[in-house]
Amino acid sequence: MDTHRFSASVPGSLQVVVRSFKSAVTKRIREYLGRPQFSVWQRGFYERIIWNEKALHDACEYIQMNPAKWEMDEENPARRC
Repeated sequence: MDTHRFSASVPGSLQVVVRSFKSAVTKRIREYLGRPQFSVWQRGFYERIIWNEKALHDACEYIQMNPAKWEMDEENPARRC
């Protein structure tokens, strides 16, 4: 089985669109702030396929509750004082 084809970038795919968007946004933010090394995006995210109603419910709950946890998140720049 050729697993390489699963990781290849396909023009117009969601992966390529998201990567292009993130690259453009990062460039604009860094230029605006005048900080060429500024970190914009969270590291270590992962994608998952939602296969059923429970998984959908769990994902929605996570999305709704996650902002409340930001104050204590290690990635929050406000905590790096």
